[in-house]
Formats: sequence, C-alpha cells, structure tokens
Amino acid sequence: MSGGFLETRTRVSIFLPHKTVDQRKAFLAVLRYLESQRTRRTPVTGYTTSSQHLDIFKGAWWGTEPGDPPESRERWVGDWLVKLIIDYEGNAEDCEGAIGRFRAQILKLYEDYGTPQSEIWIVAQPVRRYVAGVE
Repeated sequence: MSGGFLETRTRVSIFLPHKTVDQRKAFLAVLRYLESQRTRRTPVTGYTTSSQHLDIFKGAWWGTEPGDPPESRERWVGDWLVKLIIDYEGNAEDCEGAIGRFRAQILKLYEDYGTPQSEIWIVAQPVRRYVAGVE
C-alpha cells in the first residue's frame, strides 16, 4: 500500500482543569465555542477529548508566576485534567491568531464559571497527513 502527502495541518494539545463542577461546566463551554469555529477564516477541522466521565489524567504543578496562589510555592498542587486535541487547517503560522483567540476565550470561560486560571499551556505541532493511494 502506497501513501502520498495530502495536506498540512496544525495539531493543538491542551490539558484543561476538570476537577470541580464549575471547571466541568467551563470545559463544556469551551467545546461549544470550539464547535462554533468550524467556518472561521482558520477553521477547526476536528477535535478529540479524553473521557469527560472518567478522570483519566492527573497532573500537578508548582507555582512560578506572580499571580499563582501562595500555597503553590510551598507544595505541588494537584489537578484532574481532560485532554483536548484540536486540528486546524493550515500551518502553525497561519493558525497563530486563531490559537491566540482560542486561548483568550478559554481563560475567559473558566473565569466566567468562577474558576479563573492563571495559565493555560497550549502546544501547537505541525501535522503532515498521509493517505493511502494518494501519489
């Protein structure tokens, strides 16, 4: 079976807090916003999440930023997380504006639901998709 280059995309990975009821509501609002981005100039072409019913990912972080809570400078702070993977059409440079707006919207939604986040890490990677039979 041969495979040929089909297209260049950008894959974005984000771990989002999912521990409290308010964080879960914020996450669902993030998904609703994400689904509204299908027809934008830099469209979202698909997304995947880890299970929202099972807390599969547990993480911890250490405070390093001025706005972090004082206890985060004394001990590891644990979180239950859900992973969100998003595919955008185009290369990373084409997607920078859309990713920046999405990051700002995530922070706003978590704040709107009473669970503000001092930081959300977003990692964007180039993806070259190959398909069998395309030369």
